[in-house]
Amino acid sequence: MEQILIKNGRIVDEHHSVGADLLIRDGVVAAIGEHLADTGDAKVIDATGKLVFPGMIDSHVHYSAPCGDGFTADDFTSGSIGAVFGGVTTIIDYAFPWPGMDLLQSLECRRQEAAAGSYVDFTFHAEIMGWYAYRREELGALRDYGVNSLKIYTTYGDDQLSYDKAEILMGAARDADLRVTVHAEDDAVCQRERARLTAAGRTECACHAISRPAEAEITAVEKLLSLAKKTGAKLHIVHVSTGHALQMIARARAEGVPVTCETCPHYLLLTEERYQQADCPLYIMTPPLRTAADNEILWSGVKSGVVDSIVSDHCAFEKAEKLRSTSCFSTLPGIPGTETILPLLYTEGLRRGMDGTDLVRLFSAGPARLFGLYPRKGCLRPGSDGDLFLFDPARQRNLSWKNLHSRSGYCPYEGWPVQGEISLVLRRGEVLMENGRLTASLPKGTFISANSCRK
Repeated sequence: MEQILIKNGRIVDEHHSVGADLLIRDGVVAAIGEHLADTGDAKVIDATGKLVFPGMIDSHVHYSAPCGDGFTADDFTSGSIGAVFGGVTTIIDYAFPWPGMDLLQSLECRRQEAAAGSYVDFTFHAEIMGWYAYRREELGALRDYGVNSLKIYTTYGDDQLSYDKAEILMGAARDADLRVTVHAEDDAVCQRERARLTAAGRTECACHAISRPAEAEITAVEKLLSLAKKTGAKLHIVHVSTGHALQMIARARAEGVPVTCETCPHYLLLTEERYQQADCPLYIMTPPLRTAADNEILWSGVKSGVVDSIVSDHCAFEKAEKLRSTSCFSTLPGIPGTETILPLLYTEGLRRGMDGTDLVRLFSAGPARLFGLYPRKGCLRPGSDGDLFLFDPARQRNLSWKNLHSRSGYCPYEGWPVQGEISLVLRRGEVLMENGRLTASLPKGTFISANSCRK
């Protein structure tokens, strides 16, 4: 019987933190309490001066994702190693429908790919590209497979769904008890701005924020909220970038609309001024960076609970590949981010009066509840998986791409001073990282079914 006893740490959950010991037996939390006895056969870890956090869940990543003529830079191996060093022990990626595959076949294909390479546990959102009558039956099978969410787009040409088809899909998702996650940018607005800029000969990367204005997100969110109210479907708006959209979500939720949302560190910490820099292609993602005023409204939503989770939207491309582009319409959209979520948000959150319990709500418990993983994941309690990391809040460092694990070769926050450092990461009781060194010899992440985590 394998046992790990963590002593003298401060265990943090979404409600409080408490000084206590924690025992993991056979990969599962067995006991939490003061002065737990060492039976003699446990590996004892002294966590004096450290915070014990439940493993983070990054519920929005893109590993080995097709884009243009290639794929994102990080596969499940490099992406999950970065996740480990960032305190992330579970990721939720996307199962995109390859030609000739139905949704379950696409899920199984991605599951096998992840199982062969991921150091952290994983599950998926099922991507829906186009709506056909036969999809209704496929949606009904997703729950049995162990997935409780799907993804649609309101932009990106052939990949998008019209609002009429989105309404049909949301009704079917409601019947199948699935959460509908949406990339919310109105394609008509984006196409209008693209045509206007092209006609004016303004296609340089500096025009990225203009090409996909705040109006695009606001318009799409307004229409989607109306559909959620009409259908009763559980709606989740991904990577909210504008303060106005977040305020609309807050009002709709207060009126009983079943809507949740997420945002990302870059929409909290960076602004559209980055597009005036020489390296502006590195900061092209969709939706674009917004204003400092948007940052502040989003922070208010993070602190108040309107924002349900913070995710990376890790979609990494190599630095040289990003910088080769001279057009905002051809630059591959996305940035690396899984490994830097915690240090960035701990540092800035501390400055804004937040504490560790807020981080657990946003990084662990929140996404676990949304996507059917709680309480197996997202918390530390008897019976939960032994997923955790030790965090030394006294350590200070500067972020640098040289010390990160993404294959992108750059860090959007190069040189940023951050507070705190992770010294140990466990996934189901296995030590994955200790004192800055990857200790796991093989990628042993496993698929986590939403069905196995229901209360």
